[in-house]
Amino acid sequence: MGKLGYFFMLFFAFFMIKAQELPKDFKNLSKEQRLDLIRNLTPEERKNLMFKMKSNKIIKELDIPAENQEAFRKLYLDYMNDQHAIREKFKSATPHENLSETDARLRINQSFEVAQQLLNNRKLHTERFLKILKPQQVLQLHYLEKRMHENFMKGRGQSRDKGHGIGKGMGPNVD
Repeated sequence: MGKLGYFFMLFFAFFMIKAQELPKDFKNLSKEQRLDLIRNLTPEERKNLMFKMKSNKIIKELDIPAENQEAFRKLYLDYMNDQHAIREKFKSATPHENLSETDARLRINQSFEVAQQLLNNRKLHTERFLKILKPQQVLQLHYLEKRMHENFMKGRGQSRDKGHGIGKGMGPNVD
């Protein structure tokens, strides 16, 4: 993750929660000090920090009652881990441009399979979320996830319009 990704994590942490891994005067630190603090976290600590920030923001936005918050956190962590595991199946070390036509067609079909698995997982977890959340809250949860992802990608300099970083830095920024 580049400097911009770290900055976005920092920005997100600054505005969304007070994480236990960070000092209480985190907001009073300079931008560089905050970046250094986050850079010094292990990948696992950064992952946990991001999860806490995301789940705290969602809990606050959805106004989840205190008695359901721990169940929500566990279920949401399970959902995120399952989604991540499915996405990992599609990662390839070979750039798309270097694939043969046959391999490219195979990757296209794999992408459809992965998309279906992601959808199936979302449906499964939606049913589980509905046991502790109202249907309106589940809809809002999916909206918040999309919005947080878009903000994260924007912070990294990657947006849907820019092809998720392909050709980044080439041509004018027309956002």
